[in-house]
Amino acid sequence: MGVIIIKKGYYFIIVIAAAMLLISQTHVKESFGDQIFEAIGISPWTKSNQNGLHLPVILGIFLMIIGVAGSQRTLRNRHPKISRMILIGCIAFFFIFPFMTQGVMFAAKYNAADAASVQVTNAKCDFASNENKVTADCSFKIFNYGKAEEVVIHPVLPTNWHRNVDIDFGAITVTLDRHSKQNMTVRFNGTQNNGSGFTGWGQDIGMKVISTNRAKQ
Repeated sequence: MGVIIIKKGYYFIIVIAAAMLLISQTHVKESFGDQIFEAIGISPWTKSNQNGLHLPVILGIFLMIIGVAGSQRTLRNRHPKISRMILIGCIAFFFIFPFMTQGVMFAAKYNAADAASVQVTNAKCDFASNENKVTADCSFKIFNYGKAEEVVIHPVLPTNWHRNVDIDFGAITVTLDRHSKQNMTVRFNGTQNNGSGFTGWGQDIGMKVISTNRAKQ
């Protein structure tokens, strides 16, 4: 009977691991739980534009509670310090996981040179305008997992941010180093379609990767 309880306790450890995957973030600060839900065709949010309830986090917290409570109940006699072990394990996992996802992407996309082999993250922009002409000085980090040498990008304002502002930004081409991550600051020019005088600062600005130029063989 004791052996059965111990085996059951290790199943709760698996539940904790599943919970951590659902609430963890990748190296580009994207929810891994969102990616899991989207891969199986389920929206991670109950409403559009990332509004409403965040289902992966809710499920992750629920599984974490079940996993921690169950492992403590079934493994406490064999491992008196199980709570401390779980806490240290969770902290270590959340610290290591972004490095794991970064390594996986560089390995999986090593020979690629398409738009999917480039990711832009941590974009922050300063906006200034002259009538309806807008400039955006944007800083961001760009991951080039493969062999692309150039990428064409332009900023996209979040759908839930400044909803009354409609700006078309022109795309620009930036040069990349192969298999690298680079910090860049670039100026984009755009046109405000509904009014004028848009100024300010914003973070979490989207950067759309339009195309890449394949490396020469």
